[in-house]
Amino acid sequence: MPPSTWRRRAPLACAVAFAAIAALPARADQFATVVSFSGTDGANPLGALLDVGGTLYGTTENGGSANDGTVFSLNPTTGALATVASFTGTNGAGPYAGLIDVDGMLYGTTVQGGEALEGTVFSLNPTSGAITTLATFTGTNGAYPLAGLLDVGGTLYGITGNDGSAHYGAVFSLNPKTGTLATVASFTGSNGAYPYSGLVDVNGTLYGTTFGGSANDGTVFSLNPTTGALATIATFTGANGAAPYAALTDVGGTLYGTTGAGGRANDGTVFSLNPTSGALTTLVTFTGANGAAPYAGLLDVNGTLYGTTRGGGTPYDGEVFSVTLPGAANVPEPASLALLSAGLVGLTLARRRPRGEGRIIPMETSFPREEPAPRAGAQTRREWLRAFLRRLWRPLVNGRFREGGERG
Repeated sequence: MPPSTWRRRAPLACAVAFAAIAALPARADQFATVVSFSGTDGANPLGALLDVGGTLYGTTENGGSANDGTVFSLNPTTGALATVASFTGTNGAGPYAGLIDVDGMLYGTTVQGGEALEGTVFSLNPTSGAITTLATFTGTNGAYPLAGLLDVGGTLYGITGNDGSAHYGAVFSLNPKTGTLATVASFTGSNGAYPYSGLVDVNGTLYGTTFGGSANDGTVFSLNPTTGALATIATFTGANGAAPYAALTDVGGTLYGTTGAGGRANDGTVFSLNPTSGALTTLVTFTGANGAAPYAGLLDVNGTLYGTTRGGGTPYDGEVFSVTLPGAANVPEPASLALLSAGLVGLTLARRRPRGEGRIIPMETSFPREEPAPRAGAQTRREWLRAFLRRLWRPLVNGRFREGGERG
């Protein structure tokens, strides 16, 4: 499959849609398409939306004036869509993650572009549309920041999916006022590799997930942002899960998350983790019938967690599920919900494969050391990055998908 074809395949459809989640389950007629992208105003939005005073802001990986992505604003009442800024390559390209708001300024990352073509951190004035490159990744300080940023007391933290001192990715900090970028910790493979999702702050300690680790099935790590002390607090072994794609969810000091593979049927799990003791508990094992390959994180709504799976269910096109935590109302665990009637469409990051592109093969959970990307030209580097990300996005499910998504 040529890279140009892969680039058009996005984890989310090229439309922004949302529905209320306050009353679950919602009626199917509460789902509505608010706006569709046309390419010139952006294409392939991957990250979540950000609400700033009633206006929604987001990013698109492609499209815009240079086809390197955009930042857009949306009036959810009128459906008015506006391109706030376009990426041109020199100021970044291909933003995967959503934005954060810090004192009225928006901050985000681009996976590519910048001086070394390995990604940037940028700020954006939502009123004027002025975009400023705060930091550029060069390889030695990390490369390809796939996830969004986290604001901790005025300092921004994030991850890079590759490079750093051992070429397995890094955690970085950024002073948004000075643009000073610092590598806080680097992954070495044994303590994790290729982090894909963002960080969560629990009482001043940062937590995240990676691939790699001692069993090469992934880790949960903690990080002291002051000292840079990185600790593996849990290791996935396959039996208790493998390949954690998504960020963690903090509910009352307990961390919850998903693994895209592993568990009894190798279709993924939902887990809880005590960050103090490191005790990891498998709450749900997916078996195909109740879903398979959860790639996205979890949303806590009054003690019930909601999430999505890439496959599973009938006709094996994915599920929206709920998991009831102790103390909440008694709901079957996990309970499958109809995708549209649940009103949780914006929760999923599942990438549906178009028909006619052949079978999806099982994901490789063994990640050998990646060599640094070639430095000769943007096109060569983009092809390398797409090949790298294709490996991370191969769904590991119990069996394969036939054309159209049916299980074979």
